[in-house]
Amino acid sequence: MSMRQDGAFIFYGLLVLLIVAPLPWGAVLPWAQALLTFAAFALLVAWAVCPSASPASSSKGDRGLHVLLVLWALAVTFAGFQITPLPPGAIAVLSPALHDLYSWTLPGYGQDGGWRALSTTPASTIQSGLLIGACGTTFFLVTHHCRGRARLLALTLAIILVGGGEAIYGLAQVGGNLSQPASGTFVNRNHYAALLAMALCLGVGLLLSRWQAGAVAPVSNLHLDRWARTTPLILACLAILAGIIFSFSRIGLIAPILMLVLFGGLWMFGPVSNRVRLVGAGVGLVLLLFMTGAWPAFEVMANRFRALEETYRIAAWEGTYKLFQSSRLVGIGLGGLVDNLPRFMTAPITETFHHSHNEPLEVLAEGGVIYAALIGSGLVVYFGNVMPMWFKRRDPLARGLGVGCLAGVSAVLLQSLVEFPLRMPANALYLSVIMGMGWSVIQSPSLSRASNARSVQ
Repeated sequence: MSMRQDGAFIFYGLLVLLIVAPLPWGAVLPWAQALLTFAAFALLVAWAVCPSASPASSSKGDRGLHVLLVLWALAVTFAGFQITPLPPGAIAVLSPALHDLYSWTLPGYGQDGGWRALSTTPASTIQSGLLIGACGTTFFLVTHHCRGRARLLALTLAIILVGGGEAIYGLAQVGGNLSQPASGTFVNRNHYAALLAMALCLGVGLLLSRWQAGAVAPVSNLHLDRWARTTPLILACLAILAGIIFSFSRIGLIAPILMLVLFGGLWMFGPVSNRVRLVGAGVGLVLLLFMTGAWPAFEVMANRFRALEETYRIAAWEGTYKLFQSSRLVGIGLGGLVDNLPRFMTAPITETFHHSHNEPLEVLAEGGVIYAALIGSGLVVYFGNVMPMWFKRRDPLARGLGVGCLAGVSAVLLQSLVEFPLRMPANALYLSVIMGMGWSVIQSPSLSRASNARSVQ
């Protein structure tokens, strides 16, 4: 089967995109985000024009996937609706406050019949809509072309390698100077920690799958082959954890640890042997990491917790909520927070807020109840489909890697409550890919080597 027929070209394109996306400051620069978006849509075009066949999956899983993709498409469509010019009467009905703003700032508005968009910043809304569409595209391509064991493992290892490389680069930035946090190729250390959190969760998930598979494997050669495959993975996870610690990001450390404890605890109730030995090994490795140099960074982070002062975040949350109240139904336009928030800030804050440090509030303010309902419904559909199926799976890779994907997605969503990691295009891309991997690894009927008919080639 050729590269075009089995989707190998698209698969390799996804791998390249994963490796390259974080390098230009998390793809936050306009040209980098444009290239990321263009590459994702180019892969979609390649899928559309090339014949391919995806592995069969359960009809229930297919229905859930179709619903999720429809919701994703509606979110992109909503961004298009926000930039569509509407008559003043329609704007007055959908957003009275915006109608009043236009009447106050635009001479002759409502008299000469000039139409205006619901978005106060159409260019930012277009940019946001394109990124949402690119992320939905990557999710679709992963679920369509990466349902086999080999490809899922390749994507997992690529994310772990990128996370390990980012962690090592961040640790090199710090050196012996604890006054400078690690940030890798990102501008912001919290966004850097979010990428590492996703990589850490996948690494731990892969370790759990190998632990479960090794428990039933025959004992031979003192497990030397198993140790040869597992030791680099353990070292990569420790390096990634060290990178998170030296980023000094409080929520960046708490979120993945909490989610790994939660989903790892659920994993423990399954068919796993030597649970005590596994927990002991994990605790021992973390203690070893602290003994070899991570403890000073942990002290810095502990001091940041003791000196916790979040006045500026609270002020941003209050202002964002008031901004949402001004246009509850349709919002003020995706990407338009930075231009509208100053009108609703009550505290004397001189800092410019590009984001509200709270993704749910920002979603409400920029997209209103309609857009927030689409996003919330998508998350409900996703977790409502993968969680029940995950509890039924017994395949080691489905259970272990499934834990890593679920923990990685949940960790970023938790971090989004006090930060804005998903406003970095690279992080948004990684989240969509990991969501697709979680869907594929959990929903695929069988991932055993014997039954896996698809390979990387």
